[in-house]
Amino acid sequence: MARSLPFHRIKKKLLLNCAEYAWERSPELCCRIDIEETKNFASLCRLLKEEFENHCRYGVLTGEIIDAAKETFAEHGIFHNENSDEGFVLLENDGTDSETEYKIGGTVTAAILGRVRVSMSGRSTGCAYGRSVVRIYEAATLKAFEESEISAFGHTHVIAYDTATVRADSRSFVTARDESRIRAVCYARVEARQNARVSCASKSYVHAADRVTVEAEGEAYVLLANDLSFSLKGKAILRDHTGVLHRADAGMQLLRTPRHTADPEE
Repeated sequence: MARSLPFHRIKKKLLLNCAEYAWERSPELCCRIDIEETKNFASLCRLLKEEFENHCRYGVLTGEIIDAAKETFAEHGIFHNENSDEGFVLLENDGTDSETEYKIGGTVTAAILGRVRVSMSGRSTGCAYGRSVVRIYEAATLKAFEESEISAFGHTHVIAYDTATVRADSRSFVTARDESRIRAVCYARVEARQNARVSCASKSYVHAADRVTVEAEGEAYVLLANDLSFSLKGKAILRDHTGVLHRADAGMQLLRTPRHTADPEE
């Protein structure tokens, strides 16, 4: 077993990462002074947990650093590429087996980076970046960024940004932003804004605003906050921004694309 690095070596590595990565990627993180003031592993780990996802996302805390003092970090509830029901976990592709699926639950806080597969459950929370693939269940909460792919079940909550793709099922709730793509079924609820694209069916509910595009079928219900593009099939119902109800006849499709989509009010 590799020898665990002492505190002062770990602290030096974190400070170096702050200087090389964090200040360029996220100056507002402002963590260097705080790290310099830590006196031991206990105070250092408390600091890292305060903004755990950001410390991992911007390259301050890496898997290499955690592995360099694996047992010590584990004593303070910080893990790398491990299944867990507690603590704080950094999950990332290790370059050897992209098909490995990590399982986290309980009250875990997870930072999920790159091409990694993760199953979340319980009341765990996390942030997914890169091309990560995540399935969440029960009461888990996840923020999805970049090109991550999310499947949500149960009473989960997903907040999707960038070009993230989400399949929402079984009463899950999705907040869609940027150019994210959402597929909602089985009582799932979606709040969509900006340039998100939403496809909904099976008694799902969508509240859309800004420049969202909506495709509805089954028994979906859609509420529009402004003049948007939409497509209706089957028994889908849509209430537009003027209060008018739109329905598609059985077996027919109703399309409407406004000539101009108003910008959201400031």
